Formats: sequence, C-alpha cells, structure tokens
Amino acid sequence: MKDIQLENGRTIETHCEGEDYHIRDFGIPIETAQLLLQEWEDGGGYIPSEADIRLLSVRNFKNNPELINSCWNTSTLLATKGETMKVILPYETGNKTLTKVARFGLGLIGVERIFSDRCFSALTQYEPHPEISPYIFGANLDIDGRWGYFNKKNEGDGVYTFKRNELTLDKSFREKEAQKDKLILTKLGHPEYVDSKFARSGDEVAEIIGETFRLGKKAYGRETMMEQFGYNVRDEAILEAWCVGGLDSGNWSVHWYDMFPFIKVEDAKI
Repeated sequence: MKDIQLENGRTIETHCEGEDYHIRDFGIPIETAQLLLQEWEDGGGYIPSEADIRLLSVRNFKNNPELINSCWNTSTLLATKGETMKVILPYETGNKTLTKVARFGLGLIGVERIFSDRCFSALTQYEPHPEISPYIFGANLDIDGRWGYFNKKNEGDGVYTFKRNELTLDKSFREKEAQKDKLILTKLGHPEYVDSKFARSGDEVAEIIGETFRLGKKAYGRETMMEQFGYNVRDEAILEAWCVGGLDSGNWSVHWYDMFPFIKVEDAKI
C-alpha cells in the first residue's frame, strides 16, 4: 500500500507487511506497532487515534478518498475481560505524546498473543495461512498484574469503563443514533463524555459523524453506518487495537488484534 500525500504536503505513511497481509502475513502486520513506537519516541510522527483517522478521512476526502475507503488500525485501544470493556484514549487534546497507559498498552501489541479456539476463517472470507495460527485475538492482560494496572486507571487517565449491556454493539446506526451513542462519542472525545483533558469540541465530533454519513450515502447509498462490533466475549483479559473500516462497508469499528495496517502521520496537525 502506497503512502498518502495530503494537500498541505504532509505524508501519511502506511505500514503493513506485504500486499496481501490478510492471508500471507496474518499475525505479522501489527508488529509494526513496535517500530512506529520507536520512531514516535525519536520524534518521527505519531500513530493516529480512531478520532484522528476519522477526522483526517472526512476532511481529506476530495483529494485522498483512499483514507476513508481503507481499513486502518488505530492507537485507540480496548481492554476486555468478560462483560467489561475499557476504552483507552491515547492522547490528551492538542498533544501527540502518548499517555502512560496507552504507551504501556501499545508496547504489548505484537509482542505477546493470547489464543482462542474461535477460527479467523469462520469470521471472514479468508482462509488462514497454514504456517501461521488462525487463532490470534489479543495481548494477554492476565499476567504480570496487567489487568490490575488498567483497573486502577480512570477517566482522568484516558480509560473509560463500560459493561457490554450498556452499549449498542453489532448494530449499524442511523446518523441521529450515532450522534448520541456513548461508545462512539467517547472514542471521538465528545466533551460531554470524556474528561476535559481528552475532549475535542462537540462541533468537531458532529462533523466527523455527519460527514461520514453524508459521504456514505452519497457514494454508496448507505443509510446506516458506524457499527461497533463487540467480538471476543471471553473470560481472559485481552488487549486489542480499535480499527476502522472502509466507507463502502459502513465505516465500522472493530477491536481486532492484527488485521489491518497502521498509519503514521508526520506531525500533530489535523
């Protein structure tokens, strides 16, 4: 996948291993998170959050439609254990220094994996590669006190805890519903749903959602979009990255461990 040139001359770098990473390198692409973390620590750009990617996508649609028409991993994380879901926002407003919690979490991505008996090929059209396990679903938080670490963090640290039955999962939204959904609004940093340190303006959040629906309807006739998938109800504690889907499939969000490429933006301006 080629890098993307924005109108203002900035470059969005795409990072995955091989063109057919879904099959040939399943289980490998997300390991690039460690490389990107090192580059970030050396001042080499940042890994966008879900809100960043969504905003970049709608604001650059005219000249860079591939942004919103592709699937991307993000630096917004999700820690789950049973019915508990913890959304981890990676950056405070106007700051592209990862929070301590997000830095800790991203540091686990691609380093360790927990396995499931739920087969990848059962969820998608792709057949698993015979030399790579098809059962990879997340980083293990049940060791070394990791789940306890996340449990001690709160909204002021960028960690937002939900029970699954509080959320609308596995269902596409109409625009008015998406504009009120607590999970979407939390990940996008709506000021009524997150600590002020992590909030962006309500108008900006409304722009992200409104433009996503406008573009989806114009390009594909879609009336419902932005489904929030709730896979992986498990007793084990697991850490995954939130990913966003392409406009043609409804610009959904899903918490997968290693399925799509990461992108890196060279500076903090959206």
